[in-house]
Amino acid sequence: MNRHFALLLFIVLLSGLACSLPGLERVPMPVSEDETPPEVVSVSVSPPSGSGEFTGTIVFTHGAVPGTLSCKWGNQMDRLLGNKFLDVPADSSLKQGSLSIVFQVSEPGEWSLRCTRVNYLLGGEAPFTVTQPPTATQLAMVWQEIGTGDCTGQDVNFTDGATPDPNLAAAGLIAVCWDGQTYINGGEPGKVFCTYKSVTADQCVGGANIGVMYQAIPK
Repeated sequence: MNRHFALLLFIVLLSGLACSLPGLERVPMPVSEDETPPEVVSVSVSPPSGSGEFTGTIVFTHGAVPGTLSCKWGNQMDRLLGNKFLDVPADSSLKQGSLSIVFQVSEPGEWSLRCTRVNYLLGGEAPFTVTQPPTATQLAMVWQEIGTGDCTGQDVNFTDGATPDPNLAAAGLIAVCWDGQTYINGGEPGKVFCTYKSVTADQCVGGANIGVMYQAIPK
């Protein structure tokens, strides 16, 4: 009886030693092809609709087992703006499929939509851009030529060209422009440009560099 007990104890100790030796760790069994989960193949983002909504399209391979895809939109500095999970049913034929998601981003910047299998690093990513929308004030104003003149100071912006930029028309601004020939700015001889001033036309007097003056007015 003691012999059998000693033999059993020896086998137990030997098994424990084998498991602790380097290179003899237990290796997990690979996933069978019959248990292949869905994988993301590609991601694309369409231009925004009139309401500012983006549509993302995710192409993936079906797996023999169901799975979940994780889609996140934001930037590469881990600025997460939103996320959504998509359930993919099982399909033993392993054919490709696609899903779409609709999301909205109003904050201007360079963003991307990234989709992967849940808890999996590999997947697909697509960049998209949100531009700064014009303000209501900018949309409601246009430049109107009101004569010539100049004044010192109160400059808030400059642009090239003999006429003011339509996108900069805003309440409370005037523009003075020089074509470099008929109207010359002594500080920049021959240069064709406009300066924008935060002052009314009546207050803009006494300057030495006479140019064509414009005032922003409602459409």
